[in-house]
Amino acid sequence: MEFKEWNQYSKEEKETLLKHWWHYYGKLMITLEEQERFSQLVERYTEQIMDVALFSFFLDQSSQSLISAMRQNRVQEFLEVVDVSMEDVRSEEDFCLAQRQFISMLVESYNHSEPDVPMGEDQINEQLKEMGIHPEKVVHIHL
Repeated sequence: MEFKEWNQYSKEEKETLLKHWWHYYGKLMITLEEQERFSQLVERYTEQIMDVALFSFFLDQSSQSLISAMRQNRVQEFLEVVDVSMEDVRSEEDFCLAQRQFISMLVESYNHSEPDVPMGEDQINEQLKEMGIHPEKVVHIHL
């Protein structure tokens, strides 16, 4: 994918970059249901999800905040908070520069993504517990 200003990307390209952000920069395990829900959010709220991604970037975070909001059934509230938080900075020069840097980083990692680093069993079990899943009830498949 080529680097452009955000408003120059097609809706499909925007969705692709946001889905890449979700997968590549996410730090939590997700369920298939959460993945499907995120895809629906991206299709419906593309610009707001970009704001979430930018907001996370500004705070040196990944998609974890959005995942947490999804798990608490507070996505709409979360989007509203991000929208209000971003309102004051959208027109500032620093915001535009940061947005360009973020998009450049997304495009670069999309074009040259590295394989995921596998988590250790302790990390997997911890995340399963946070998701309300008892690790002992999960069948582990080792390849």
